[in-house]
Amino acid sequence: VGAFYVDVESSIGKENLQIPSVPNSDGSAPTRDTINLETVVNKPGSSLQGLEFGFQQAFDFLPGAWAGLGTTLNYTWTDSDGGDIDFNGKSMPMSDNSENQVNAVLWYEWDQWQARVAYNYRSERFIGQSWNNGAPAAWWQAPTSYVDASVSYDLNDNVTLYVQGTNLTKEYEE
Repeated sequence: VGAFYVDVESSIGKENLQIPSVPNSDGSAPTRDTINLETVVNKPGSSLQGLEFGFQQAFDFLPGAWAGLGTTLNYTWTDSDGGDIDFNGKSMPMSDNSENQVNAVLWYEWDQWQARVAYNYRSERFIGQSWNNGAPAAWWQAPTSYVDASVSYDLNDNVTLYVQGTNLTKEYEE
């Protein structure tokens, strides 16, 4: 179990500017007076604080080859202040920071065999403020979870056969 506080002097964030439109390539007048331009900038300081809970257990008390099983579990709760202000005057969280994160791994190591299945979850996260059809908007990344797996076998001290699959549930970020 751990508690943490991180004081960040500056962070990377997105800023949206509306710049004047330029004439079309054929010289005709543009259809809009302004263009939305998204840039990456250094944002003012922010802070992160939270709690982390971790647990790892090898099941080496089990009989025979079952003794190669184990698990690693982790949960992190993070509260943040990102320096951006929402449209009601409240502070927004730090960009790209999830409030809840979970990692769960089931692993196996016995003789020449190693195997692992991992589940990773991130709750929604603030991406930044943008312009949406001429009106300001806050962009959020939806919660995502991934399942990865790997299996390997040591043929000898110098050669290992390895198979890995990432994002087995075909999750995508939206």
